Amino acid sequence: MHEKNMKIENIRCLAIFLVVLGHSIIMYSGKFHFIDTRYTIWAVKEIKDTINVLEMPLFMSVSGFVFYYSLRKTIGLKKFLSNKVFRIMVPYVLIGCFWVVPTRMVAGVRSFGNSFQYNIVNKILFMEDSAHLWYLPCLFVIFTIMYILHKIIGKQIGDKSFDIGVLIALFFVSIIAKEKFTEINKVIQRIFMYLFWFDLGFLIHKYELYNFKKSDKNYYVRSLWYIMVCSFCMCIYFGWRSNYVYYAAALFGVLGIYSIIPQKTNKFFKFVSKNSYGIYLLHSPMVWVAARYMPDINAYIMVLFNVVILGGIAIGMTCLLRKSKLKFIIGE
Repeated sequence: MHEKNMKIENIRCLAIFLVVLGHSIIMYSGKFHFIDTRYTIWAVKEIKDTINVLEMPLFMSVSGFVFYYSLRKTIGLKKFLSNKVFRIMVPYVLIGCFWVVPTRMVAGVRSFGNSFQYNIVNKILFMEDSAHLWYLPCLFVIFTIMYILHKIIGKQIGDKSFDIGVLIALFFVSIIAKEKFTEINKVIQRIFMYLFWFDLGFLIHKYELYNFKKSDKNYYVRSLWYIMVCSFCMCIYFGWRSNYVYYAAALFGVLGIYSIIPQKTNKFFKFVSKNSYGIYLLHSPMVWVAARYMPDINAYIMVLFNVVILGGIAIGMTCLLRKSKLKFIIGE
């Protein structure tokens, strides 16, 4: 079990790096509309689009992977949900109200031009615009749905065909939500979009689909095949924005990552993995402030600053909160 944990530590580290990098370069991708920048980075739009294909499917699969441990524990739905409220929704409210809202107001984001109280109520509590924190309420609902599906319903059935059927059903639900739910609440759309990726991570762990051995004669062939198909689909996706191509690229990309990521880790990866939740919570708002007050800095220096300096600050803040009586802010 120790080696299995180490692989997910490495994958979590990669996932949070993709999130940080994506947030750090967004101002040069044409999707950062609140401020103009003088400099650009070559091919940054393609880099950001590549990250967008892999980022959330991988992040959600990691949550599903870890969810497998929760199902092995003999806890009821009530205790499970209370734990998730503390772990997910408390940080959502506190970070949203006292970190996202102030930093976005300081950064001069137009949609946050109202009063502090108005922004808290409407942007965070009513989830009108919770910035990067949209992930948390989605994840809370997904945890609840998957607990009911696999802990309550699945336990009664106890058949591999049930798991396969649920995964296939969620795949089509995800595609329909991505294509048809654009006019409804974004949180609801994302819940249905990402259920599939969460369940995929859960099943990868349950059936040990990640536990590839280099001694296996098919290991390198399998890994290379995953990467080649992912790369091929990614190239097609850049020219033809088909949802089916997106899902193919993301699926083979996620499977490829679980295949090739090594079992062994080191202190740095373990450290980043341990602090990944705090990095996710705290990093992104600082990028907006940096973009506001350093709009004309060289783009490459800015990205390096966002990743290394602001990422380091986010880790430092996480460690300080963990050692204080305020560690509940980061769900600990």
